[in-house]
Amino acid sequence: MSKHIIFLFIYIIFIVSCSKDKSKVDQVLLEQDVEAEMILAYKEGMKQLEKGDALYASKKFDEAEILFPQSIWAAKASLMSAYALYSQNYYD
Repeated sequence: MSKHIIFLFIYIIFIVSCSKDKSKVDQVLLEQDVEAEMILAYKEGMKQLEKGDALYASKKFDEAEILFPQSIWAAKASLMSAYALYSQNYYD
């Protein structure tokens, strides 16, 4: 009987000690949300550049770069922002 109590006690301690910290999960979800928002800003910039609104497109590309600077999309957004401004002769 005492073996069962000891086993039950160890089992309860093991279950209770499991992490209830959701900060890691929240951080991963937040990072995915930021990346999705960054891609959305990049696509919006591309749409506006195709429509001819280069200044707004440049702002959206800059926004995409700021949102997720370590992404491969950040470098593309930076280049597209410069191109959008260049297309409007805004290079002085």
